[in-house]
Amino acid sequence: MPNDLGQSEPYAWWGPVWTPAAPRNLGDLLRDRVLTPEMAALLWALMSRHASVIVIAEPRGAGKTTLLTALLDLYPPALRRIYLRGCYDPLTVLDHPALDPHRTLLLVNEISDHLPIYLWGSGVGRLFAATRRGFTFAATAHASDATALAHDLTAPPLALHPNEVGAIDLVVALDLWRERETPRRAVRQVTTWNRARRGDLREVPLATTDRATGQTRLNPSPIIQFVAERGERLTAANLAAELQARTAVLAEICKHGPPQTADLRAAIGRKWVRAGQIR
Repeated sequence: MPNDLGQSEPYAWWGPVWTPAAPRNLGDLLRDRVLTPEMAALLWALMSRHASVIVIAEPRGAGKTTLLTALLDLYPPALRRIYLRGCYDPLTVLDHPALDPHRTLLLVNEISDHLPIYLWGSGVGRLFAATRRGFTFAATAHASDATALAHDLTAPPLALHPNEVGAIDLVVALDLWRERETPRRAVRQVTTWNRARRGDLREVPLATTDRATGQTRLNPSPIIQFVAERGERLTAANLAAELQARTAVLAEICKHGPPQTADLRAAIGRKWVRAGQIR
């Protein structure tokens, strides 16, 4: 793998802050119920299949980057991480002859016009188009839900075509609220688009967590369809077995308290799960 691309290290990953946030890994977020084990297992299943992800939240400081950073460990360990560099990045790295699109994860701190360190303008369309060549990407954005995100991307000034926005495989919606003056955060929903019709940006929930009960409800049919689009046949029984196995792995990893990030990453790498089998 080439080592001269110059974009293998984070670029303004935490936004315009002098001191980066203290890292919190997946174990921390599971402990604090930002993610339920069932939601994390679903994301792991789909991200292991190279699903491109955008984490969204409406308010600033909700924890989008913290969540996305933790979720990155659910991608296959072999993916090379390439950090894009804001609205002035020419994205020439996408054409580097030594870069294999199918083994590359493009990372975007935020899709936004707020600051030049964020991706905006023609670069957003180029990012989405790169998925047609086999690239996977992960990013954050400000939006209340997938419908609002689609509106922001298809309206001026970006005015992207719905087919382009369809490159976003998963939208992970993060909520921030207060309970007795204490801020609380939780992933409310994971959605995709109506994948039965190309360019149809109606959101389709794959999993939803009820704030009051903390229970996650999965929607198996669109999950199975999502996987089928990647050329893999998955029955409802296969899906249930796989998610159960992944949930068990996460529980085992975290049963003694949140592990160190390096330990968590190594454990996930050792206990890879596909079709309900840990290998």
